[in-house]
Amino acid sequence: MLSEPPAHIRLIINGTEYQVRSDGQSEDFPSLPAGNRRLVGRPMPTPPQSGHPLKWRDGEPVCPGMPQLPHQFAFSRRTALVSVDVVRAVLGVDAITVGTMVDAGELAWVFDVSATKSGKRELRFWTRELFVPELCRMSPTRALQMIMGKSRQRWRATEIEQLLLASRASILRWKRAGDLPGETVDHTFWTTRESLTAFLKSRLCHRGEN
Repeated sequence: MLSEPPAHIRLIINGTEYQVRSDGQSEDFPSLPAGNRRLVGRPMPTPPQSGHPLKWRDGEPVCPGMPQLPHQFAFSRRTALVSVDVVRAVLGVDAITVGTMVDAGELAWVFDVSATKSGKRELRFWTRELFVPELCRMSPTRALQMIMGKSRQRWRATEIEQLLLASRASILRWKRAGDLPGETVDHTFWTTRESLTAFLKSRLCHRGEN
């Protein structure tokens, strides 16, 4: 006597809904991790119509129709500093952990570029240090030379915005406070390499010898 084919049920994983066989198997994959399934609703008699059966890779569901991003990626050469969210994504930790690492000196090249006196830090991290921790032993002068590049002697507002991921309003606050001296020419703020270097050194969370 032939047994009835398994019915299909709804499976919700991290808010994404799939249809799989009621015996806990997908159509072409042997099993589902037991800790990752939650069955909701009644068995559904029809198989999935999308043509994308549920699969698993390294214990994680591969979402149907969703392109899989590579685990390795590269920053643009123009991007020297990044924000906390990027560090969280690279290291796979939460914001509190990043802050603890900064306070403990585990990340050396971190700059607080906050433009107000609210007490809230706006941290910027050197991208290279995230992948080469040995750079923490480099002198501030050498590190800033690599962060800023060797050739540019004068910096305009848009270039500072790109480097520090800052807004035009923040740059004007730094100027008014005397933190970043410069001049405005034809509605464009300019500063020198020396002034920007001094500004970044003053904003290091952990200052060392030159």
